[in-house]
Amino acid sequence: MKKILSILLVLILSLGCTAALAETAPADDNAAEAADAPWYEMGDDGYSVRVTLPGDTEGYKWVSEISVPEMMKVKSESTAEDGAYTAAYTATMEQAGTVSLIFRYVNDSDEALKTRVLELFVNESGELFVESALNQDPSADWYEIEPETGVLTVRLSANATTGYEWTFTSTDESAVELITSEYVEDEADADLVGVGGTYVASFRGLKQTADTLELTFSYGRSWEEKPIEMRTLTLSVDQDNKLSVERVDLFDIIAPIE
Repeated sequence: MKKILSILLVLILSLGCTAALAETAPADDNAAEAADAPWYEMGDDGYSVRVTLPGDTEGYKWVSEISVPEMMKVKSESTAEDGAYTAAYTATMEQAGTVSLIFRYVNDSDEALKTRVLELFVNESGELFVESALNQDPSADWYEIEPETGVLTVRLSANATTGYEWTFTSTDESAVELITSEYVEDEADADLVGVGGTYVASFRGLKQTADTLELTFSYGRSWEEKPIEMRTLTLSVDQDNKLSVERVDLFDIIAPIE
């Protein structure tokens, strides 16, 4: 996990603030749906992976990078007229280890509106295993900020009957605080078991910060070492203590390799 986050940090520092880009992007009713759609698929043979990314913003295109070029190669690659990008990758068989496929949705100034990272483990036989996937997209619809008060509210799907629950951490507890937190079970018949629900939490800013801070939400079981999903909001606090979102990271831990 440290490796993939460090890769993203370098990308983000070089690209600048994505919040300004999000304001210039045209509204799209399908943006949230597209952000949550499956964007990669492992080959049936286990030796290849296919990536499909939507082209939904005029003036932007997908560019790709392999963190360790010696480990992976492009089998096929194409960009449709609407900007949708499709590519297939396979191992080079030169070495085993962890490699990241990095995809950035950039304009002519090389400023990224979205970032996707797929981290793979390659064994000595060239088989591929997904370790994690990160989707950085400002169009995420699981949070909102009340314009007048600047209060942040997040709503995350959950199912308490499975033992999984959402928890959060903050990189600056002096700048933001939790106001409310609850688990709201979905409506269902009384005799129905295993009903899911929604984790709802709201936060407010306490003081203006010179730097940004991060709220990270983790979905996991208390007795397990790693969560299965993480979501991070990078926030700023203005002089009126109102919160604003600078960046959105969705991090799925698919199949960690021990």
